[in-house]
Amino acid sequence: MARFSLPMSQVRARRRGRRARTALLLVTLLLALLGGIIWFLHAPFVRVAAIYISGAESVTQAQVREAVRNAISGTYLYAIPKDSIFFYPKRTIEQSLIERFPELKSVVVRADNFDTLAVAVAERAPQALWCGAGASSTGCALMDDGGVVYAPAADFSGDAYVHYFGAVVPLLAGAPLPTQYLTEKNYSALSALVVAIGETQKDDPIGQVVVDENNDVRVYFWKDFLLIFSLNDDSADVYERFTLALTAEPFTTHALPDFEYLDLRFGDKLYYKLKGQ
Repeated sequence: MARFSLPMSQVRARRRGRRARTALLLVTLLLALLGGIIWFLHAPFVRVAAIYISGAESVTQAQVREAVRNAISGTYLYAIPKDSIFFYPKRTIEQSLIERFPELKSVVVRADNFDTLAVAVAERAPQALWCGAGASSTGCALMDDGGVVYAPAADFSGDAYVHYFGAVVPLLAGAPLPTQYLTEKNYSALSALVVAIGETQKDDPIGQVVVDENNDVRVYFWKDFLLIFSLNDDSADVYERFTLALTAEPFTTHALPDFEYLDLRFGDKLYYKLKGQ
């Protein structure tokens, strides 16, 4: 039987041709697949058409919705829309809302269905006022239960809250608000102590609390009584020393407004001064 062999150059050429056709087919299929995906992602039924806002009060729903719209405008790599329900920038939206609106304590964004985003926000609740680094400062801002200073206070809110003074630390670079007063742990302990002490003197409310650079705390009552203690001391210990002092002479025979001050910074030794002495 006769046998015919092709030259090696022709064999290689045929193999290269088959590989080229296979590669071309794969590229065509890949481009078709990518084109189909991009078409699908641009389809109206998988793009954000509605934004549902919940929890917004001091910040309006319109403001939040506008900020979300800005965050999902445009495309990734000039191809994938940012308002695709599959690729919307969840973390960017949440972070941008927190940065733009210091009144917001938390933001959670999720897809409600194929064309709707649900944005749930929780606003900070004012617990006190921060009124500057020192008692001579002017103007106050709202402060929440964690010591976060987050929004200017209206003039009429002054007497409704205790005024705190002392240094703050910015929480966002380049932004005046929000800022942190003390640390969250220290402020929570201090504010709880101030409330507890105030409960013992309902006829003489606490007006101001000043924390200086040495962590000495000065609590000013409306009737000109001053209580001094250290922020470094345990709150329960400070409260115990204060209440024990009220059961001893001369506090049993004088009302607190009769005293100029009571100093609790020195352990079991209490220092006080009656007015007029």
